[in-house]
Amino acid sequence: MKKIIISLAIMMLTVLGLNGATISGQVQGDSIGVCLVEAFFWEGGNDVPAASCYTSDDGTYQLNGLNYGTYVVRAGADNVLIITEYYDNVYDFAQATPIVLNANNPNAVNIDFFLESNPLLNIVSGVITNEDGEFIENAHVDLVQFDPWLDYYGNSNENGEFEFINVESGIYTLKVRAYGYNDYTYPTNLFITEGSDYQGLDIVLSSEGIFSVSGVVRDAETGLPVNHAYVSTLAEGGSPVYTDTNENGEYTLLLLAGQYQIYATLGDLYDIQYYDHADSPLDAEIIEVNSDITGIDFDLAYYDYTFNHSISGTITENGEPPLYQVMAVAVSSDQDWVETTEVSASGYYQLANLPSNEYYVLAVSSEAPPTYYADVLDFEDATPVVIDNSSATGIDIHLNSVQSYGVLTMNGFVTDLDDNPVANTTVIFINSNNEVDEFAFTNDYGYYEAPNLTMDNYQVMVTKIFYETEIENIAVVGDGNADFQIQTLNTESPKNTIQPAFAKISNYPNPFLNTTTISYSIAPNVQNVELIIYNLKGQTVKSFFLTNTADGESSFVWDGKDESGKEV
Repeated sequence: MKKIIISLAIMMLTVLGLNGATISGQVQGDSIGVCLVEAFFWEGGNDVPAASCYTSDDGTYQLNGLNYGTYVVRAGADNVLIITEYYDNVYDFAQATPIVLNANNPNAVNIDFFLESNPLLNIVSGVITNEDGEFIENAHVDLVQFDPWLDYYGNSNENGEFEFINVESGIYTLKVRAYGYNDYTYPTNLFITEGSDYQGLDIVLSSEGIFSVSGVVRDAETGLPVNHAYVSTLAEGGSPVYTDTNENGEYTLLLLAGQYQIYATLGDLYDIQYYDHADSPLDAEIIEVNSDITGIDFDLAYYDYTFNHSISGTITENGEPPLYQVMAVAVSSDQDWVETTEVSASGYYQLANLPSNEYYVLAVSSEAPPTYYADVLDFEDATPVVIDNSSATGIDIHLNSVQSYGVLTMNGFVTDLDDNPVANTTVIFINSNNEVDEFAFTNDYGYYEAPNLTMDNYQVMVTKIFYETEIENIAVVGDGNADFQIQTLNTESPKNTIQPAFAKISNYPNPFLNTTTISYSIAPNVQNVELIIYNLKGQTVKSFFLTNTADGESSFVWDGKDESGKEV
């Protein structure tokens, strides 16, 4: 019987040593609220606690389930103005007094703390509202020191509140931006020194205003209005803004100030058409919206079901479907065929009705730079997809949306070697960590503007399909300007980009079934112009002599027949 009692005592002592020891005490201080108390193994550092708990209303705590060993105990408050403390009254792990738990001391008591506030915290905080006094959530706030560069940033919460703690001493500029509102800069610099208190800054943002963009959607063959056509564009954040046409083919979009590409379509009945008569966002006209705009019209061509081949795949970001609208585009390498489609919510796309050819496939959105298959930003590095009497599947593209929150802006122009503006060029700013900080598209004047940059040494990639990519290294130290020149990859002008100086010529629809309207304008000093239509082999199909008009603009309908009256 005596031996059995001894064995039981040994077993109880062993169990107590395994997850049975405790550390307890009390945490006090002024306005500290509920505190978190953590125990760390002395040998393991302060990365992962062995045990943790919150204090009760009277500040007492008890850490349970500890093994025998040597521990460091830390107490801290949710209030960041309260200094976190290690036992006993020190602020560094290495200087802490260790607590030893063993058979002689299984329960350490009176491990007490008195937490103090930090009188030297430099704080900048405030509330962001609109002109009606409503809180603005997710407004982006930057507190920037330019020399040396230092940027504190964050977003306002649901109550419009923002706060920066422990701001280093210096002279700062406070900037705020929010979707739908004008950018804001605090009227004076903030001079931060030890103990500075810039709390309670009230910031009121003014609305950018909402403008209407309207037009009519018609059938290209009949000229009749198209009812229930879908008209859409992408707003900041990648969310589509869309509407349907009425029985007169009329539509109105309500948009905030900004730059937009607008397109129209109607299910599988009509091809997608971007303004102005463009097949894809790669050659669409960028519309600058800062007032009400009318006359953004579309002439939709019936979808051509002549070909049965397609290119399909998925477009993802971080392995998931993008949370923003993406368009998939296929462009034949001979520039004779373009197909565009919307990517579904699941990330799947299918570019159907493609003739046999070699295609460049890319994903276009407002949140990530245009990305070619297979996952490259540079057109010259893109992998063509060959369609030869069969469809191509698994043509997947992975996007990386930009996440930069800087306050610097670069702008400039992109031109060709003859100083003509090059529209729809992508200007991409890649930071020193090889991440895309920002990208921008050039408008019809070749102008781009890239905000949200930081002070960094950037690799700037200027790229456009069928053009040589230009890459330059630029040190951004403030708002600045940089112009670029790019040239085509061949001696022939790419389709729908550069026209001869004496005439501008286009046709729609293209491709077409029976007829197409050829529009042209001729310089005033030119009288005799011959228009020659060639086939893919370079053979002459049809020629026309164009006459100049008073305003220099005219059009005619071609029936698609050659000189002998045969259909081509």
